[in-house]
Amino acid sequence: MLGDTITINFGGSDRTLTKINQDAYSSEYYYRSTLLSAKILIRHSKAKKGLQTYQRHNVDLTITTFATPTVPEYQNHSYFVFENLEFDTVPFLGFPGIVAWATAATNANLTKLANWES
Repeated sequence: MLGDTITINFGGSDRTLTKINQDAYSSEYYYRSTLLSAKILIRHSKAKKGLQTYQRHNVDLTITTFATPTVPEYQNHSYFVFENLEFDTVPFLGFPGIVAWATAATNANLTKLANWES
């Protein structure tokens, strides 16, 4: 089971999000300051595709930066999903590799993606 808090770094600072809800294979974590709020949703589900059942695991982060007199409120949204056959012996076969690629060399590939490289 994941803990009652999740600490992540964004905006140059570590932020600790506290679990505010847990039910039916999902959890919600929340952080709020005077400048912004952050919410992480973690969900697990199953879906049939043809004759096979797949498990889906989803982590979703939404950061809301509150409005100021000169800038309207806005949101940044990041998420990842991995999906596998229900009884797969290697349930996240490619997931560690794609995460390592995206974050290699201090997030260089994420920066390239944000700059529309493909």
